[in-house]
This record gives sequence, C-alpha cells and structure tokens, in this order.
Amino acid sequence: MNRWYLAAVLCLAFAATALAAGKVYMWTDDKGVPHIGTTPPEGSKPAVTAPSAPAPPSDQASSAEQIEIFVTDWCPYCTKATAYLKSKGKAFKEYNIQHDAEAARRKQQLSPGGAVPFAVICGQKLLGFSPPSYDRALAACK
Repeated sequence: MNRWYLAAVLCLAFAATALAAGKVYMWTDDKGVPHIGTTPPEGSKPAVTAPSAPAPPSDQASSAEQIEIFVTDWCPYCTKATAYLKSKGKAFKEYNIQHDAEAARRKQQLSPGGAVPFAVICGQKLLGFSPPSYDRALAACK
C-alpha cells in the first residue's frame, strides 16, 4: 500500500475522531508542512473568525436543484469538486466543516467519518469526487 495513501487515511480518521470530540486545529508550519491536532500550535494567538453561516437546511431538499457540498481547506478533491460544479453552472451551498462546527455535526450525521468532499445533490449522497457520479446525480435532478 502506498505510504501517502495510508498517511492520508490516518489523517482523515484522526480528523473525524477529533471533530467528534471537539476542536481540531490545522496549520502549516514555517517549512510548509501541514499539521492536524487537538491542541493549537505552540505560540499561536487566538484566531478571529467571522460568524458562522446559518445552520444548513434539514436533510430533505426543498427544491429539485438543491446542491450542498461539505469541504475542508486542505482537501484538493474538495477544490476539484467545487470547481466542477461551477464549470457546470450549478449553484450550490458550500459548508467548510473545518470552520463551521454546525456543518461538521450535520455532515457527521449524513455521512459518518471525516472523508471529504461529501455532496448532497438533489437528495443523492456522494462521498468523494467523481465527475461521472456527479453527472449522474445532476442528471437525476431534471
């Protein structure tokens, strides 16, 4: 098994556990190495954050074109998934579970575990990013 794949899986498992338990801190050190932990980096100052967005709507989509996506800052597939939806001209609601505790709780209810991206496209739950899967879900909206 590829070392990087195993490291990514372990990081996701750690992040899911830490999210369920409380706060997760993610930062990049002076050398550009990303870190994830349950304690803030040494010598850090408290971050000033903007108020979180309103709570996401319930599990039932109110319209046939409802698209939601749950992402993190550090996930390259999250960036690809949101760019793909934009390229298709689709409006969607994006929730960053790294910064929005309510969205993280809702994502955990919909899809246990820390894996992202997680999308709900017209009621279909999609874990990860696959253009064919997104296309099938978008086609089912019509």
